[in-house]
Amino acid sequence: MRRVRVHRDIPVRMPDGVTLLADRYVPAGAERAPVVLIRSPYGRRGLFGLLYGRGFAWHGFQVVMQSCRGGFGSGGDLDPLGHEHDDGLATIAWMREQPWYGLVRHVRPLLPGVHPVGRGPVRRP
Repeated sequence: MRRVRVHRDIPVRMPDGVTLLADRYVPAGAERAPVVLIRSPYGRRGLFGLLYGRGFAWHGFQVVMQSCRGGFGSGGDLDPLGHEHDDGLATIAWMREQPWYGLVRHVRPLLPGVHPVGRGPVRRP
């Protein structure tokens, strides 16, 4: 099992000015490892942090766990379908600007009764 460093409460500003909070899990010695992005309305810590954050990091991935709008310290109002697509794309754009960025994979725990919405193609500017 690898050692994992956790960076907590990282502010990620959305284009409309709302700030969402994220935690970043990094396997020791893997600063530019591939990144798994997890955006969740259920929080970034506790069971989710252990299963997803540390779980993926133990296997060599960096993990960015971000609280969706209106939940667990993130700004804005909770609206499960209102901003998810744009916030996901803005978060990926933010990640690409970070010196630790590697390839990205996106995972999203589903809201009960909500069909997953694909991210669609992401073009680099």
